[in-house]
Amino acid sequence: MTKAKRQINKVFLSKVISVLVVIALVIVAGLIISKNNLKFSNEKNQHQEQMTALQQKVDTLHHDLRTAISNKQIETQQPVNPVQIKDAYLLVRTAATCLKNDHDVEVAKQLLQLASEHLAGLQGPKIDHAKSMLAADQIKLNAVVVPDKRLVQDKLDVLGKLVNILPSYVHSNNATIVMPSKVTPCDNTWYQPLCHIFADLTSVITVRKRTEPVITVTDIDIVRAQIRLLIEQMRWAALYNNADVYHRSLQSIQELLPKAFDMNSDSVHKFVATVNELQKIKFRSDLPDLQDS
Repeated sequence: MTKAKRQINKVFLSKVISVLVVIALVIVAGLIISKNNLKFSNEKNQHQEQMTALQQKVDTLHHDLRTAISNKQIETQQPVNPVQIKDAYLLVRTAATCLKNDHDVEVAKQLLQLASEHLAGLQGPKIDHAKSMLAADQIKLNAVVVPDKRLVQDKLDVLGKLVNILPSYVHSNNATIVMPSKVTPCDNTWYQPLCHIFADLTSVITVRKRTEPVITVTDIDIVRAQIRLLIEQMRWAALYNNADVYHRSLQSIQELLPKAFDMNSDSVHKFVATVNELQKIKFRSDLPDLQDS
């Protein structure tokens, strides 16, 4: 009985040992698998991080390359020349001074056009802003209606020629009364000699009217010279767009004309008609400011 029990114990112990070995093997296998999975996961994460960093580096390199290529093209095709910018600035500054002091719109337009051509081949944020301001001022100047200065000068030439041939003022200051020679009742009478004496006296009587001033040749020459001077003032005023001097000179001419010249003559009528045409021409003094450009 004891021998059989020992045999049973041995068999049981062997089974227990077998089970324990199996359990140990399972545990070891689980640990090995878990370790491998953890290592694989870590390696996978590392690879993903490396791929992400590499992709960022590639994107940065692509961006830098595109920027370098773009800058190279701009430098090659449209180089920024400081001399051109300085010249454009001086042209705009001269245009602003000319418009403010001389009121010369045409010269200001030409100077702004030259400045625009200097900036046409340049690019950049500040240069583009300057171009837009310059274009806005050009639009303002183009909207200004300027009288035809050549036409004004031609009409002033007509006045300059007519003033030399205007006939002087015709005076009616002196009037001589001559008694008519006819038979009077005193003929063939005793007082006939007395009648003849009175007739001789009345034939030489002169009546003078002093209500109008006497204009001499010297006075007429002075008036002609004054009108010539006023015409030259109008030339200057038309050239520099000075409306005040222009219209004051024109008014002075109109006041001087009837003081020395015959207003009924054809040449004076033509002179007056030309003056009226010049009076209709308007010069603008409210010109735009170019200080923004």
